[in-house]
Amino acid sequence: LRDFDKFTMAYELDSSGILDILSRHSRSALMLGLRWIVLLHVSEPDFRFEPLQFGVELNIDEASIRANSLIDWSAVLGDSSDGSAS
Repeated sequence: LRDFDKFTMAYELDSSGILDILSRHSRSALMLGLRWIVLLHVSEPDFRFEPLQFGVELNIDEASIRANSLIDWSAVLGDSSDGSAS
C-alpha cells in the first residue's frame, strides 16, 4: 500500500480498520500454513502506527480446553478476551 501515511492522515479510523482486517487475514493464513505479507509505504520516517486491536482466536479444541481449565488465561495472556473473535 503506497503512501499509507497520507491515507492515515485523511482517514484515521478507516486506516486502522484496514490494518486490522489485513492482520486478521495474515493470522488466518498462518493457521492454514500459508503466508500473507503486507507491505506499507510511508513517506514520513517517524511515522508510528497505533497498536492493532484484536483478541486471541482459538480453534474449537483450544477453546474447550480453555473453558474447562483452572488457569486464568486472561492473566497469562495479559488480555480480557474470552477466545471469541472480536
